[in-house]
Amino acid sequence: MENRFLFVIDTASAMKSRKQGVAEAVNGLLESGMKGEVRKGDTIGLWTYSDRLDADFPMEVWSDEKRESILKESARTCGPFAYEKHAHLEKAMPSIARW
Repeated sequence: MENRFLFVIDTASAMKSRKQGVAEAVNGLLESGMKGEVRKGDTIGLWTYSDRLDADFPMEVWSDEKRESILKESARTCGPFAYEKHAHLEKAMPSIARW
């Protein structure tokens, strides 16, 4: 049975000062294989929200062969977050619950 790992990142303007720390945390967890918990076949997702949910990051299935490409894609994705508007987690929760 596969596990599912979903990063849900608040990209509201109030989080802008934490941009670097967020990117480092996501990268660190992925580099560590979610602290040794991720296994081949597990699903990794990365969604963002502020005034709306953005689930455009493609879901990835973890494997040793795909590890580097997943790390590169998450680093590329985490860099350009806009960090604007106000956070409305309640708009994201229905989709998160279904994931």
